[in-house]
Amino acid sequence: MMMKELTLEDKFVLNEIFVTSGKKHNEFDFMTLFSWHPGSQYFWYLNSKDQLVLYSKTFDRVLMPLGENTSVQDLKDEVDSFVQQGYCGKVVLADKEFVESNREELEKYFLVELDRNHFDYIHFSQNLAELNGRSFSKKRNLIAQFKKLYPNWSVRSFQAGDIDACQRLAKVWCEKRSDQEGLQNEFCALRRSLLYHQELDVQGTLLFVENELIAFSLWNILHEDMATVHFEKTNFDYKGASQALNQATAQQIWEKGVPYINREQDLGEEGLRKAKLSYLPDRFIEVYRLAPLEGK
Repeated sequence: MMMKELTLEDKFVLNEIFVTSGKKHNEFDFMTLFSWHPGSQYFWYLNSKDQLVLYSKTFDRVLMPLGENTSVQDLKDEVDSFVQQGYCGKVVLADKEFVESNREELEKYFLVELDRNHFDYIHFSQNLAELNGRSFSKKRNLIAQFKKLYPNWSVRSFQAGDIDACQRLAKVWCEKRSDQEGLQNEFCALRRSLLYHQELDVQGTLLFVENELIAFSLWNILHEDMATVHFEKTNFDYKGASQALNQATAQQIWEKGVPYINREQDLGEEGLRKAKLSYLPDRFIEVYRLAPLEGK
């Protein structure tokens, strides 16, 4: 196999495959791959059956191959090729349908494990835009407090001239969380999304108090029925700003006629999981990881 390092020129080829495959996990999106590439080091190739194989050198993991009628044997052949070259051969983001349809055969060659930390959270955009019902009463209350405390608030869409302000806010957000691992990689990914916003078709929602940027989100629409929110950064000195940003983002997406929002995964972080669950996802994109069994 001849792997190619991910570059900006790969966008159209890869996104076409992602859309055609119908797989909507956020990591099957060129914006995700390109933004996080410096930290994850993505490589890719098309195998003999024109199935897309993506590999992260940093994490030594293969993303579930994408293509028509991918079989367990196809997957095993790819993994064997990686193992023979000294890689671990672990496969991630194997979708629920594939695993459940082929579990018995898969378990002959792989340790099959549900990967809850990488489930994507899927929401109805209208639900997040309107926040109706008793379940969202605390969210509505915090937004009402925000609007009362900061009457000069405003929302608008991301523009090229906002890059510096977004980077400054993101830097402050990261500095206040210096004890968390991976923040430097996240800041690098966010900055890369901003710098290449036009090439990556990045859209965004910005929240201001007077003329100060206090929160923003960056998102894109790869699939016509789903937007993916890749980044959200908030100045938490402003009470209710996070909830106001979340609603404003959903309103912009809903107004575009996009029915679903992918709010990505929680990576097993307890606080982040609690916050994501509080918005009552409609469903999850459930995924598995597959580790090759020795001697199989």
